[in-house]
Amino acid sequence: MDTFVSFLEKESVKVVRPERTDCNYYNYCPRDSVFIHGDKTIATPMPLRARINEYKAFEQHLQNVENLNQPHWDALYNTECIGNPDILALNETAPAFDAANVIRANDDVLYLVSNSGNRQGALLLETMLDNVNVHELEGIYSYMHIDSTIAFLREGLMLLNPSRIKSKSQLPKPFRHWDAIWCPEPTDIGYYPGYCNASEWINMNLFSVSPSLVVLEENQHSLRKELEKHGIECAMLPMRHQRTLGGGFHCVTLDLDRHVIKGSVKPRWNNRYKEFEYVRQPLTDKELIYWKDQGYNHQNFTGMMYDSTNPMPVWVRAVAAEIGLNKCGYVFYKMVTGDIMPMHVDHYRRYCQVFDVEYKDVWRAIVFLEDWQSGHYFEINRHAFCNYKAGDYILWQSDTPHAASNIGVDDRYTLQITGVLD
Repeated sequence: MDTFVSFLEKESVKVVRPERTDCNYYNYCPRDSVFIHGDKTIATPMPLRARINEYKAFEQHLQNVENLNQPHWDALYNTECIGNPDILALNETAPAFDAANVIRANDDVLYLVSNSGNRQGALLLETMLDNVNVHELEGIYSYMHIDSTIAFLREGLMLLNPSRIKSKSQLPKPFRHWDAIWCPEPTDIGYYPGYCNASEWINMNLFSVSPSLVVLEENQHSLRKELEKHGIECAMLPMRHQRTLGGGFHCVTLDLDRHVIKGSVKPRWNNRYKEFEYVRQPLTDKELIYWKDQGYNHQNFTGMMYDSTNPMPVWVRAVAAEIGLNKCGYVFYKMVTGDIMPMHVDHYRRYCQVFDVEYKDVWRAIVFLEDWQSGHYFEINRHAFCNYKAGDYILWQSDTPHAASNIGVDDRYTLQITGVLD
């Protein structure tokens, strides 16, 4: 674990640790006990009574926790499941689920119905998450959590366990158009005799540092080769006890925050950016299909750009320097009435090639060139921004989901600056 922590810190990830406390189970897998989505932090109603206070070992690092844990009555447990993998261990008498039964992709959440999560739990979760769709995945795997069956690698790309999922048609509709990497047979690293708490597929339990970097158990070279074909670098680290303790790199982590920084620069521009020749940003057919399947049916999914292939005003460099960005690319962005850019994550492929920068080191700032006007909208990491002033900016790290739209009557102008923080 210390080796893993050292690696994350070298990747500019701030790491906090649970307290070493006496507990009825263990404090090894924070992913099991707490689910975070946007500004919601939920201590989930864990089915194992011994684990209901497990989250308190790191509660000091959480904000506004909604604790759903309570001792469960005996009626929750179906003893007929013993020895029969086709019968689930939980009845539907009360909501019960581990946080590790759930993975998220923006406003779509995938929930595994299994021995550690019942349907009542999925219904409860959906009532607690505003404007989020909770999709149940059932009849796939009963023992127990989702993250040795499916891993979301980046927007539109997932890793699937072929021993449990035979076809993408088994998945809820929003995920059927995603590209899939079918996980190769894992290299079994074994377990301490008499203490097997996970199958060999725990070895696909990876942790995504960014869409282009994951942490993988050091013996999983077949999976490493598959991920590298898709431009994903793998940090091969030791985790020899993951089958013994029942948790890999994903299980032992919990993302508390992805960086979003707000600030303001001096407005040093005039209105000449309105005279630029803007060009509509192209989209791939896959992106259009994905968004239309979500229910978007408007005409323009993007705004129009005036990019760095054109002459740039001198003042953009001063703005970038004030924010603290270098190796910069600049784009003026115009959204007219009816332009809606749904929630997405930018990939920066061209930028990384031109400036020889790794994805994890990329930051982007959006600078508002005018005061906020009615109908102009920007959302990032489930936080909406309105009532801004000219010169205000929002700065985020590469893989942060965001969306923008103009449902007002006035054109919306912003400056996008992509670069590396000083």
